[in-house]
Amino acid sequence: MENYLTLFFIGAWTALCVYLFYTYLYRSYKLNKSGVVVFDRQREIPSFAYLLYRFTKAALHRRQGKLYPIKDSAEKVTFTIFNCRFQSKHLRRYCSAFGYGWDYPDSTFRDIPMCYPEVLSFRLLTMVVCAERFRLSPLGLVRVGQTLRTFQPVDELKKGPFSLQAGVVEYRAVERGVEVDIKLSAADRADLPVWEANVTLLSRDTQHITSRQPPAQGLLDPESEEVKTVEISVPWSTGLRRPLAPSLWLLSKCLAEVEKHKGADAVRAPVCMRVWFSQPLFLPGKAAVRLWETAPGAPGATGPSHRHCAFQMEDSLGTPCIVGEIGRLEQ
Repeated sequence: MENYLTLFFIGAWTALCVYLFYTYLYRSYKLNKSGVVVFDRQREIPSFAYLLYRFTKAALHRRQGKLYPIKDSAEKVTFTIFNCRFQSKHLRRYCSAFGYGWDYPDSTFRDIPMCYPEVLSFRLLTMVVCAERFRLSPLGLVRVGQTLRTFQPVDELKKGPFSLQAGVVEYRAVERGVEVDIKLSAADRADLPVWEANVTLLSRDTQHITSRQPPAQGLLDPESEEVKTVEISVPWSTGLRRPLAPSLWLLSKCLAEVEKHKGADAVRAPVCMRVWFSQPLFLPGKAAVRLWETAPGAPGATGPSHRHCAFQMEDSLGTPCIVGEIGRLEQ
């Protein structure tokens, strides 16, 4: 009897392993092998398990900070997922974790947070950096800058199926290694642009690292007046298994404070935001978000909704970790 039970459990375990391998690895491998770059969200897209395999393989075969050649350098890495659907529970979890509050999306006259579409694009971004035609190692990529634009209220994504796209714009050699610009975008059900982000990632050249680091620069003028300072706590849970706060958390937290203290008009579409990431924020600890207004926006514009709002997050020593500015998008 014991032999039969042993054989049954071995057979069941083998069947489960085969099922998991086929569902999460082999099917995604076949999708990648066939060269598919446009996916239907309601059908089949590469699994995170397969993307983890691709990430590990590329990280083992490629050195950080080196730009690798490909056969057709003119062919850019671009992936699209259409037929995406809005999920209110996922949005609420994001808002709760990033400082907006659990019931934020239900507030009157408030749009979906500006950075939320980037969370929806995380799998696409992973697909790009793990692709065979991506010319850098996916290991150790650090976000150093970002430009974000909203052409319509992000709430437009609630009204029906929408599409997401991610693709490489360009590579360039810099003093510390190689930078790559990756464009993320979201379009509504009519295929009209709603949101766009250009993310700059740095692959550091680990073989030529020097002790000299560029000083962290902030936008804040020491003589600026009417600067609002908000003290915040940064818990261990922010790092998600790392002793550093993720760059997306830093940016989202700043934008949440901008909206709380400068009003929803400061982030209401159409707007353009430019951000620079200068230093990591170690966990756990304290940080300060500073907010102030800069030059007016478009010529002839009046009222607070057309002013530029600048923000800066500093660590407990006063070192800027992220600096940015939000202004009206000229259309």
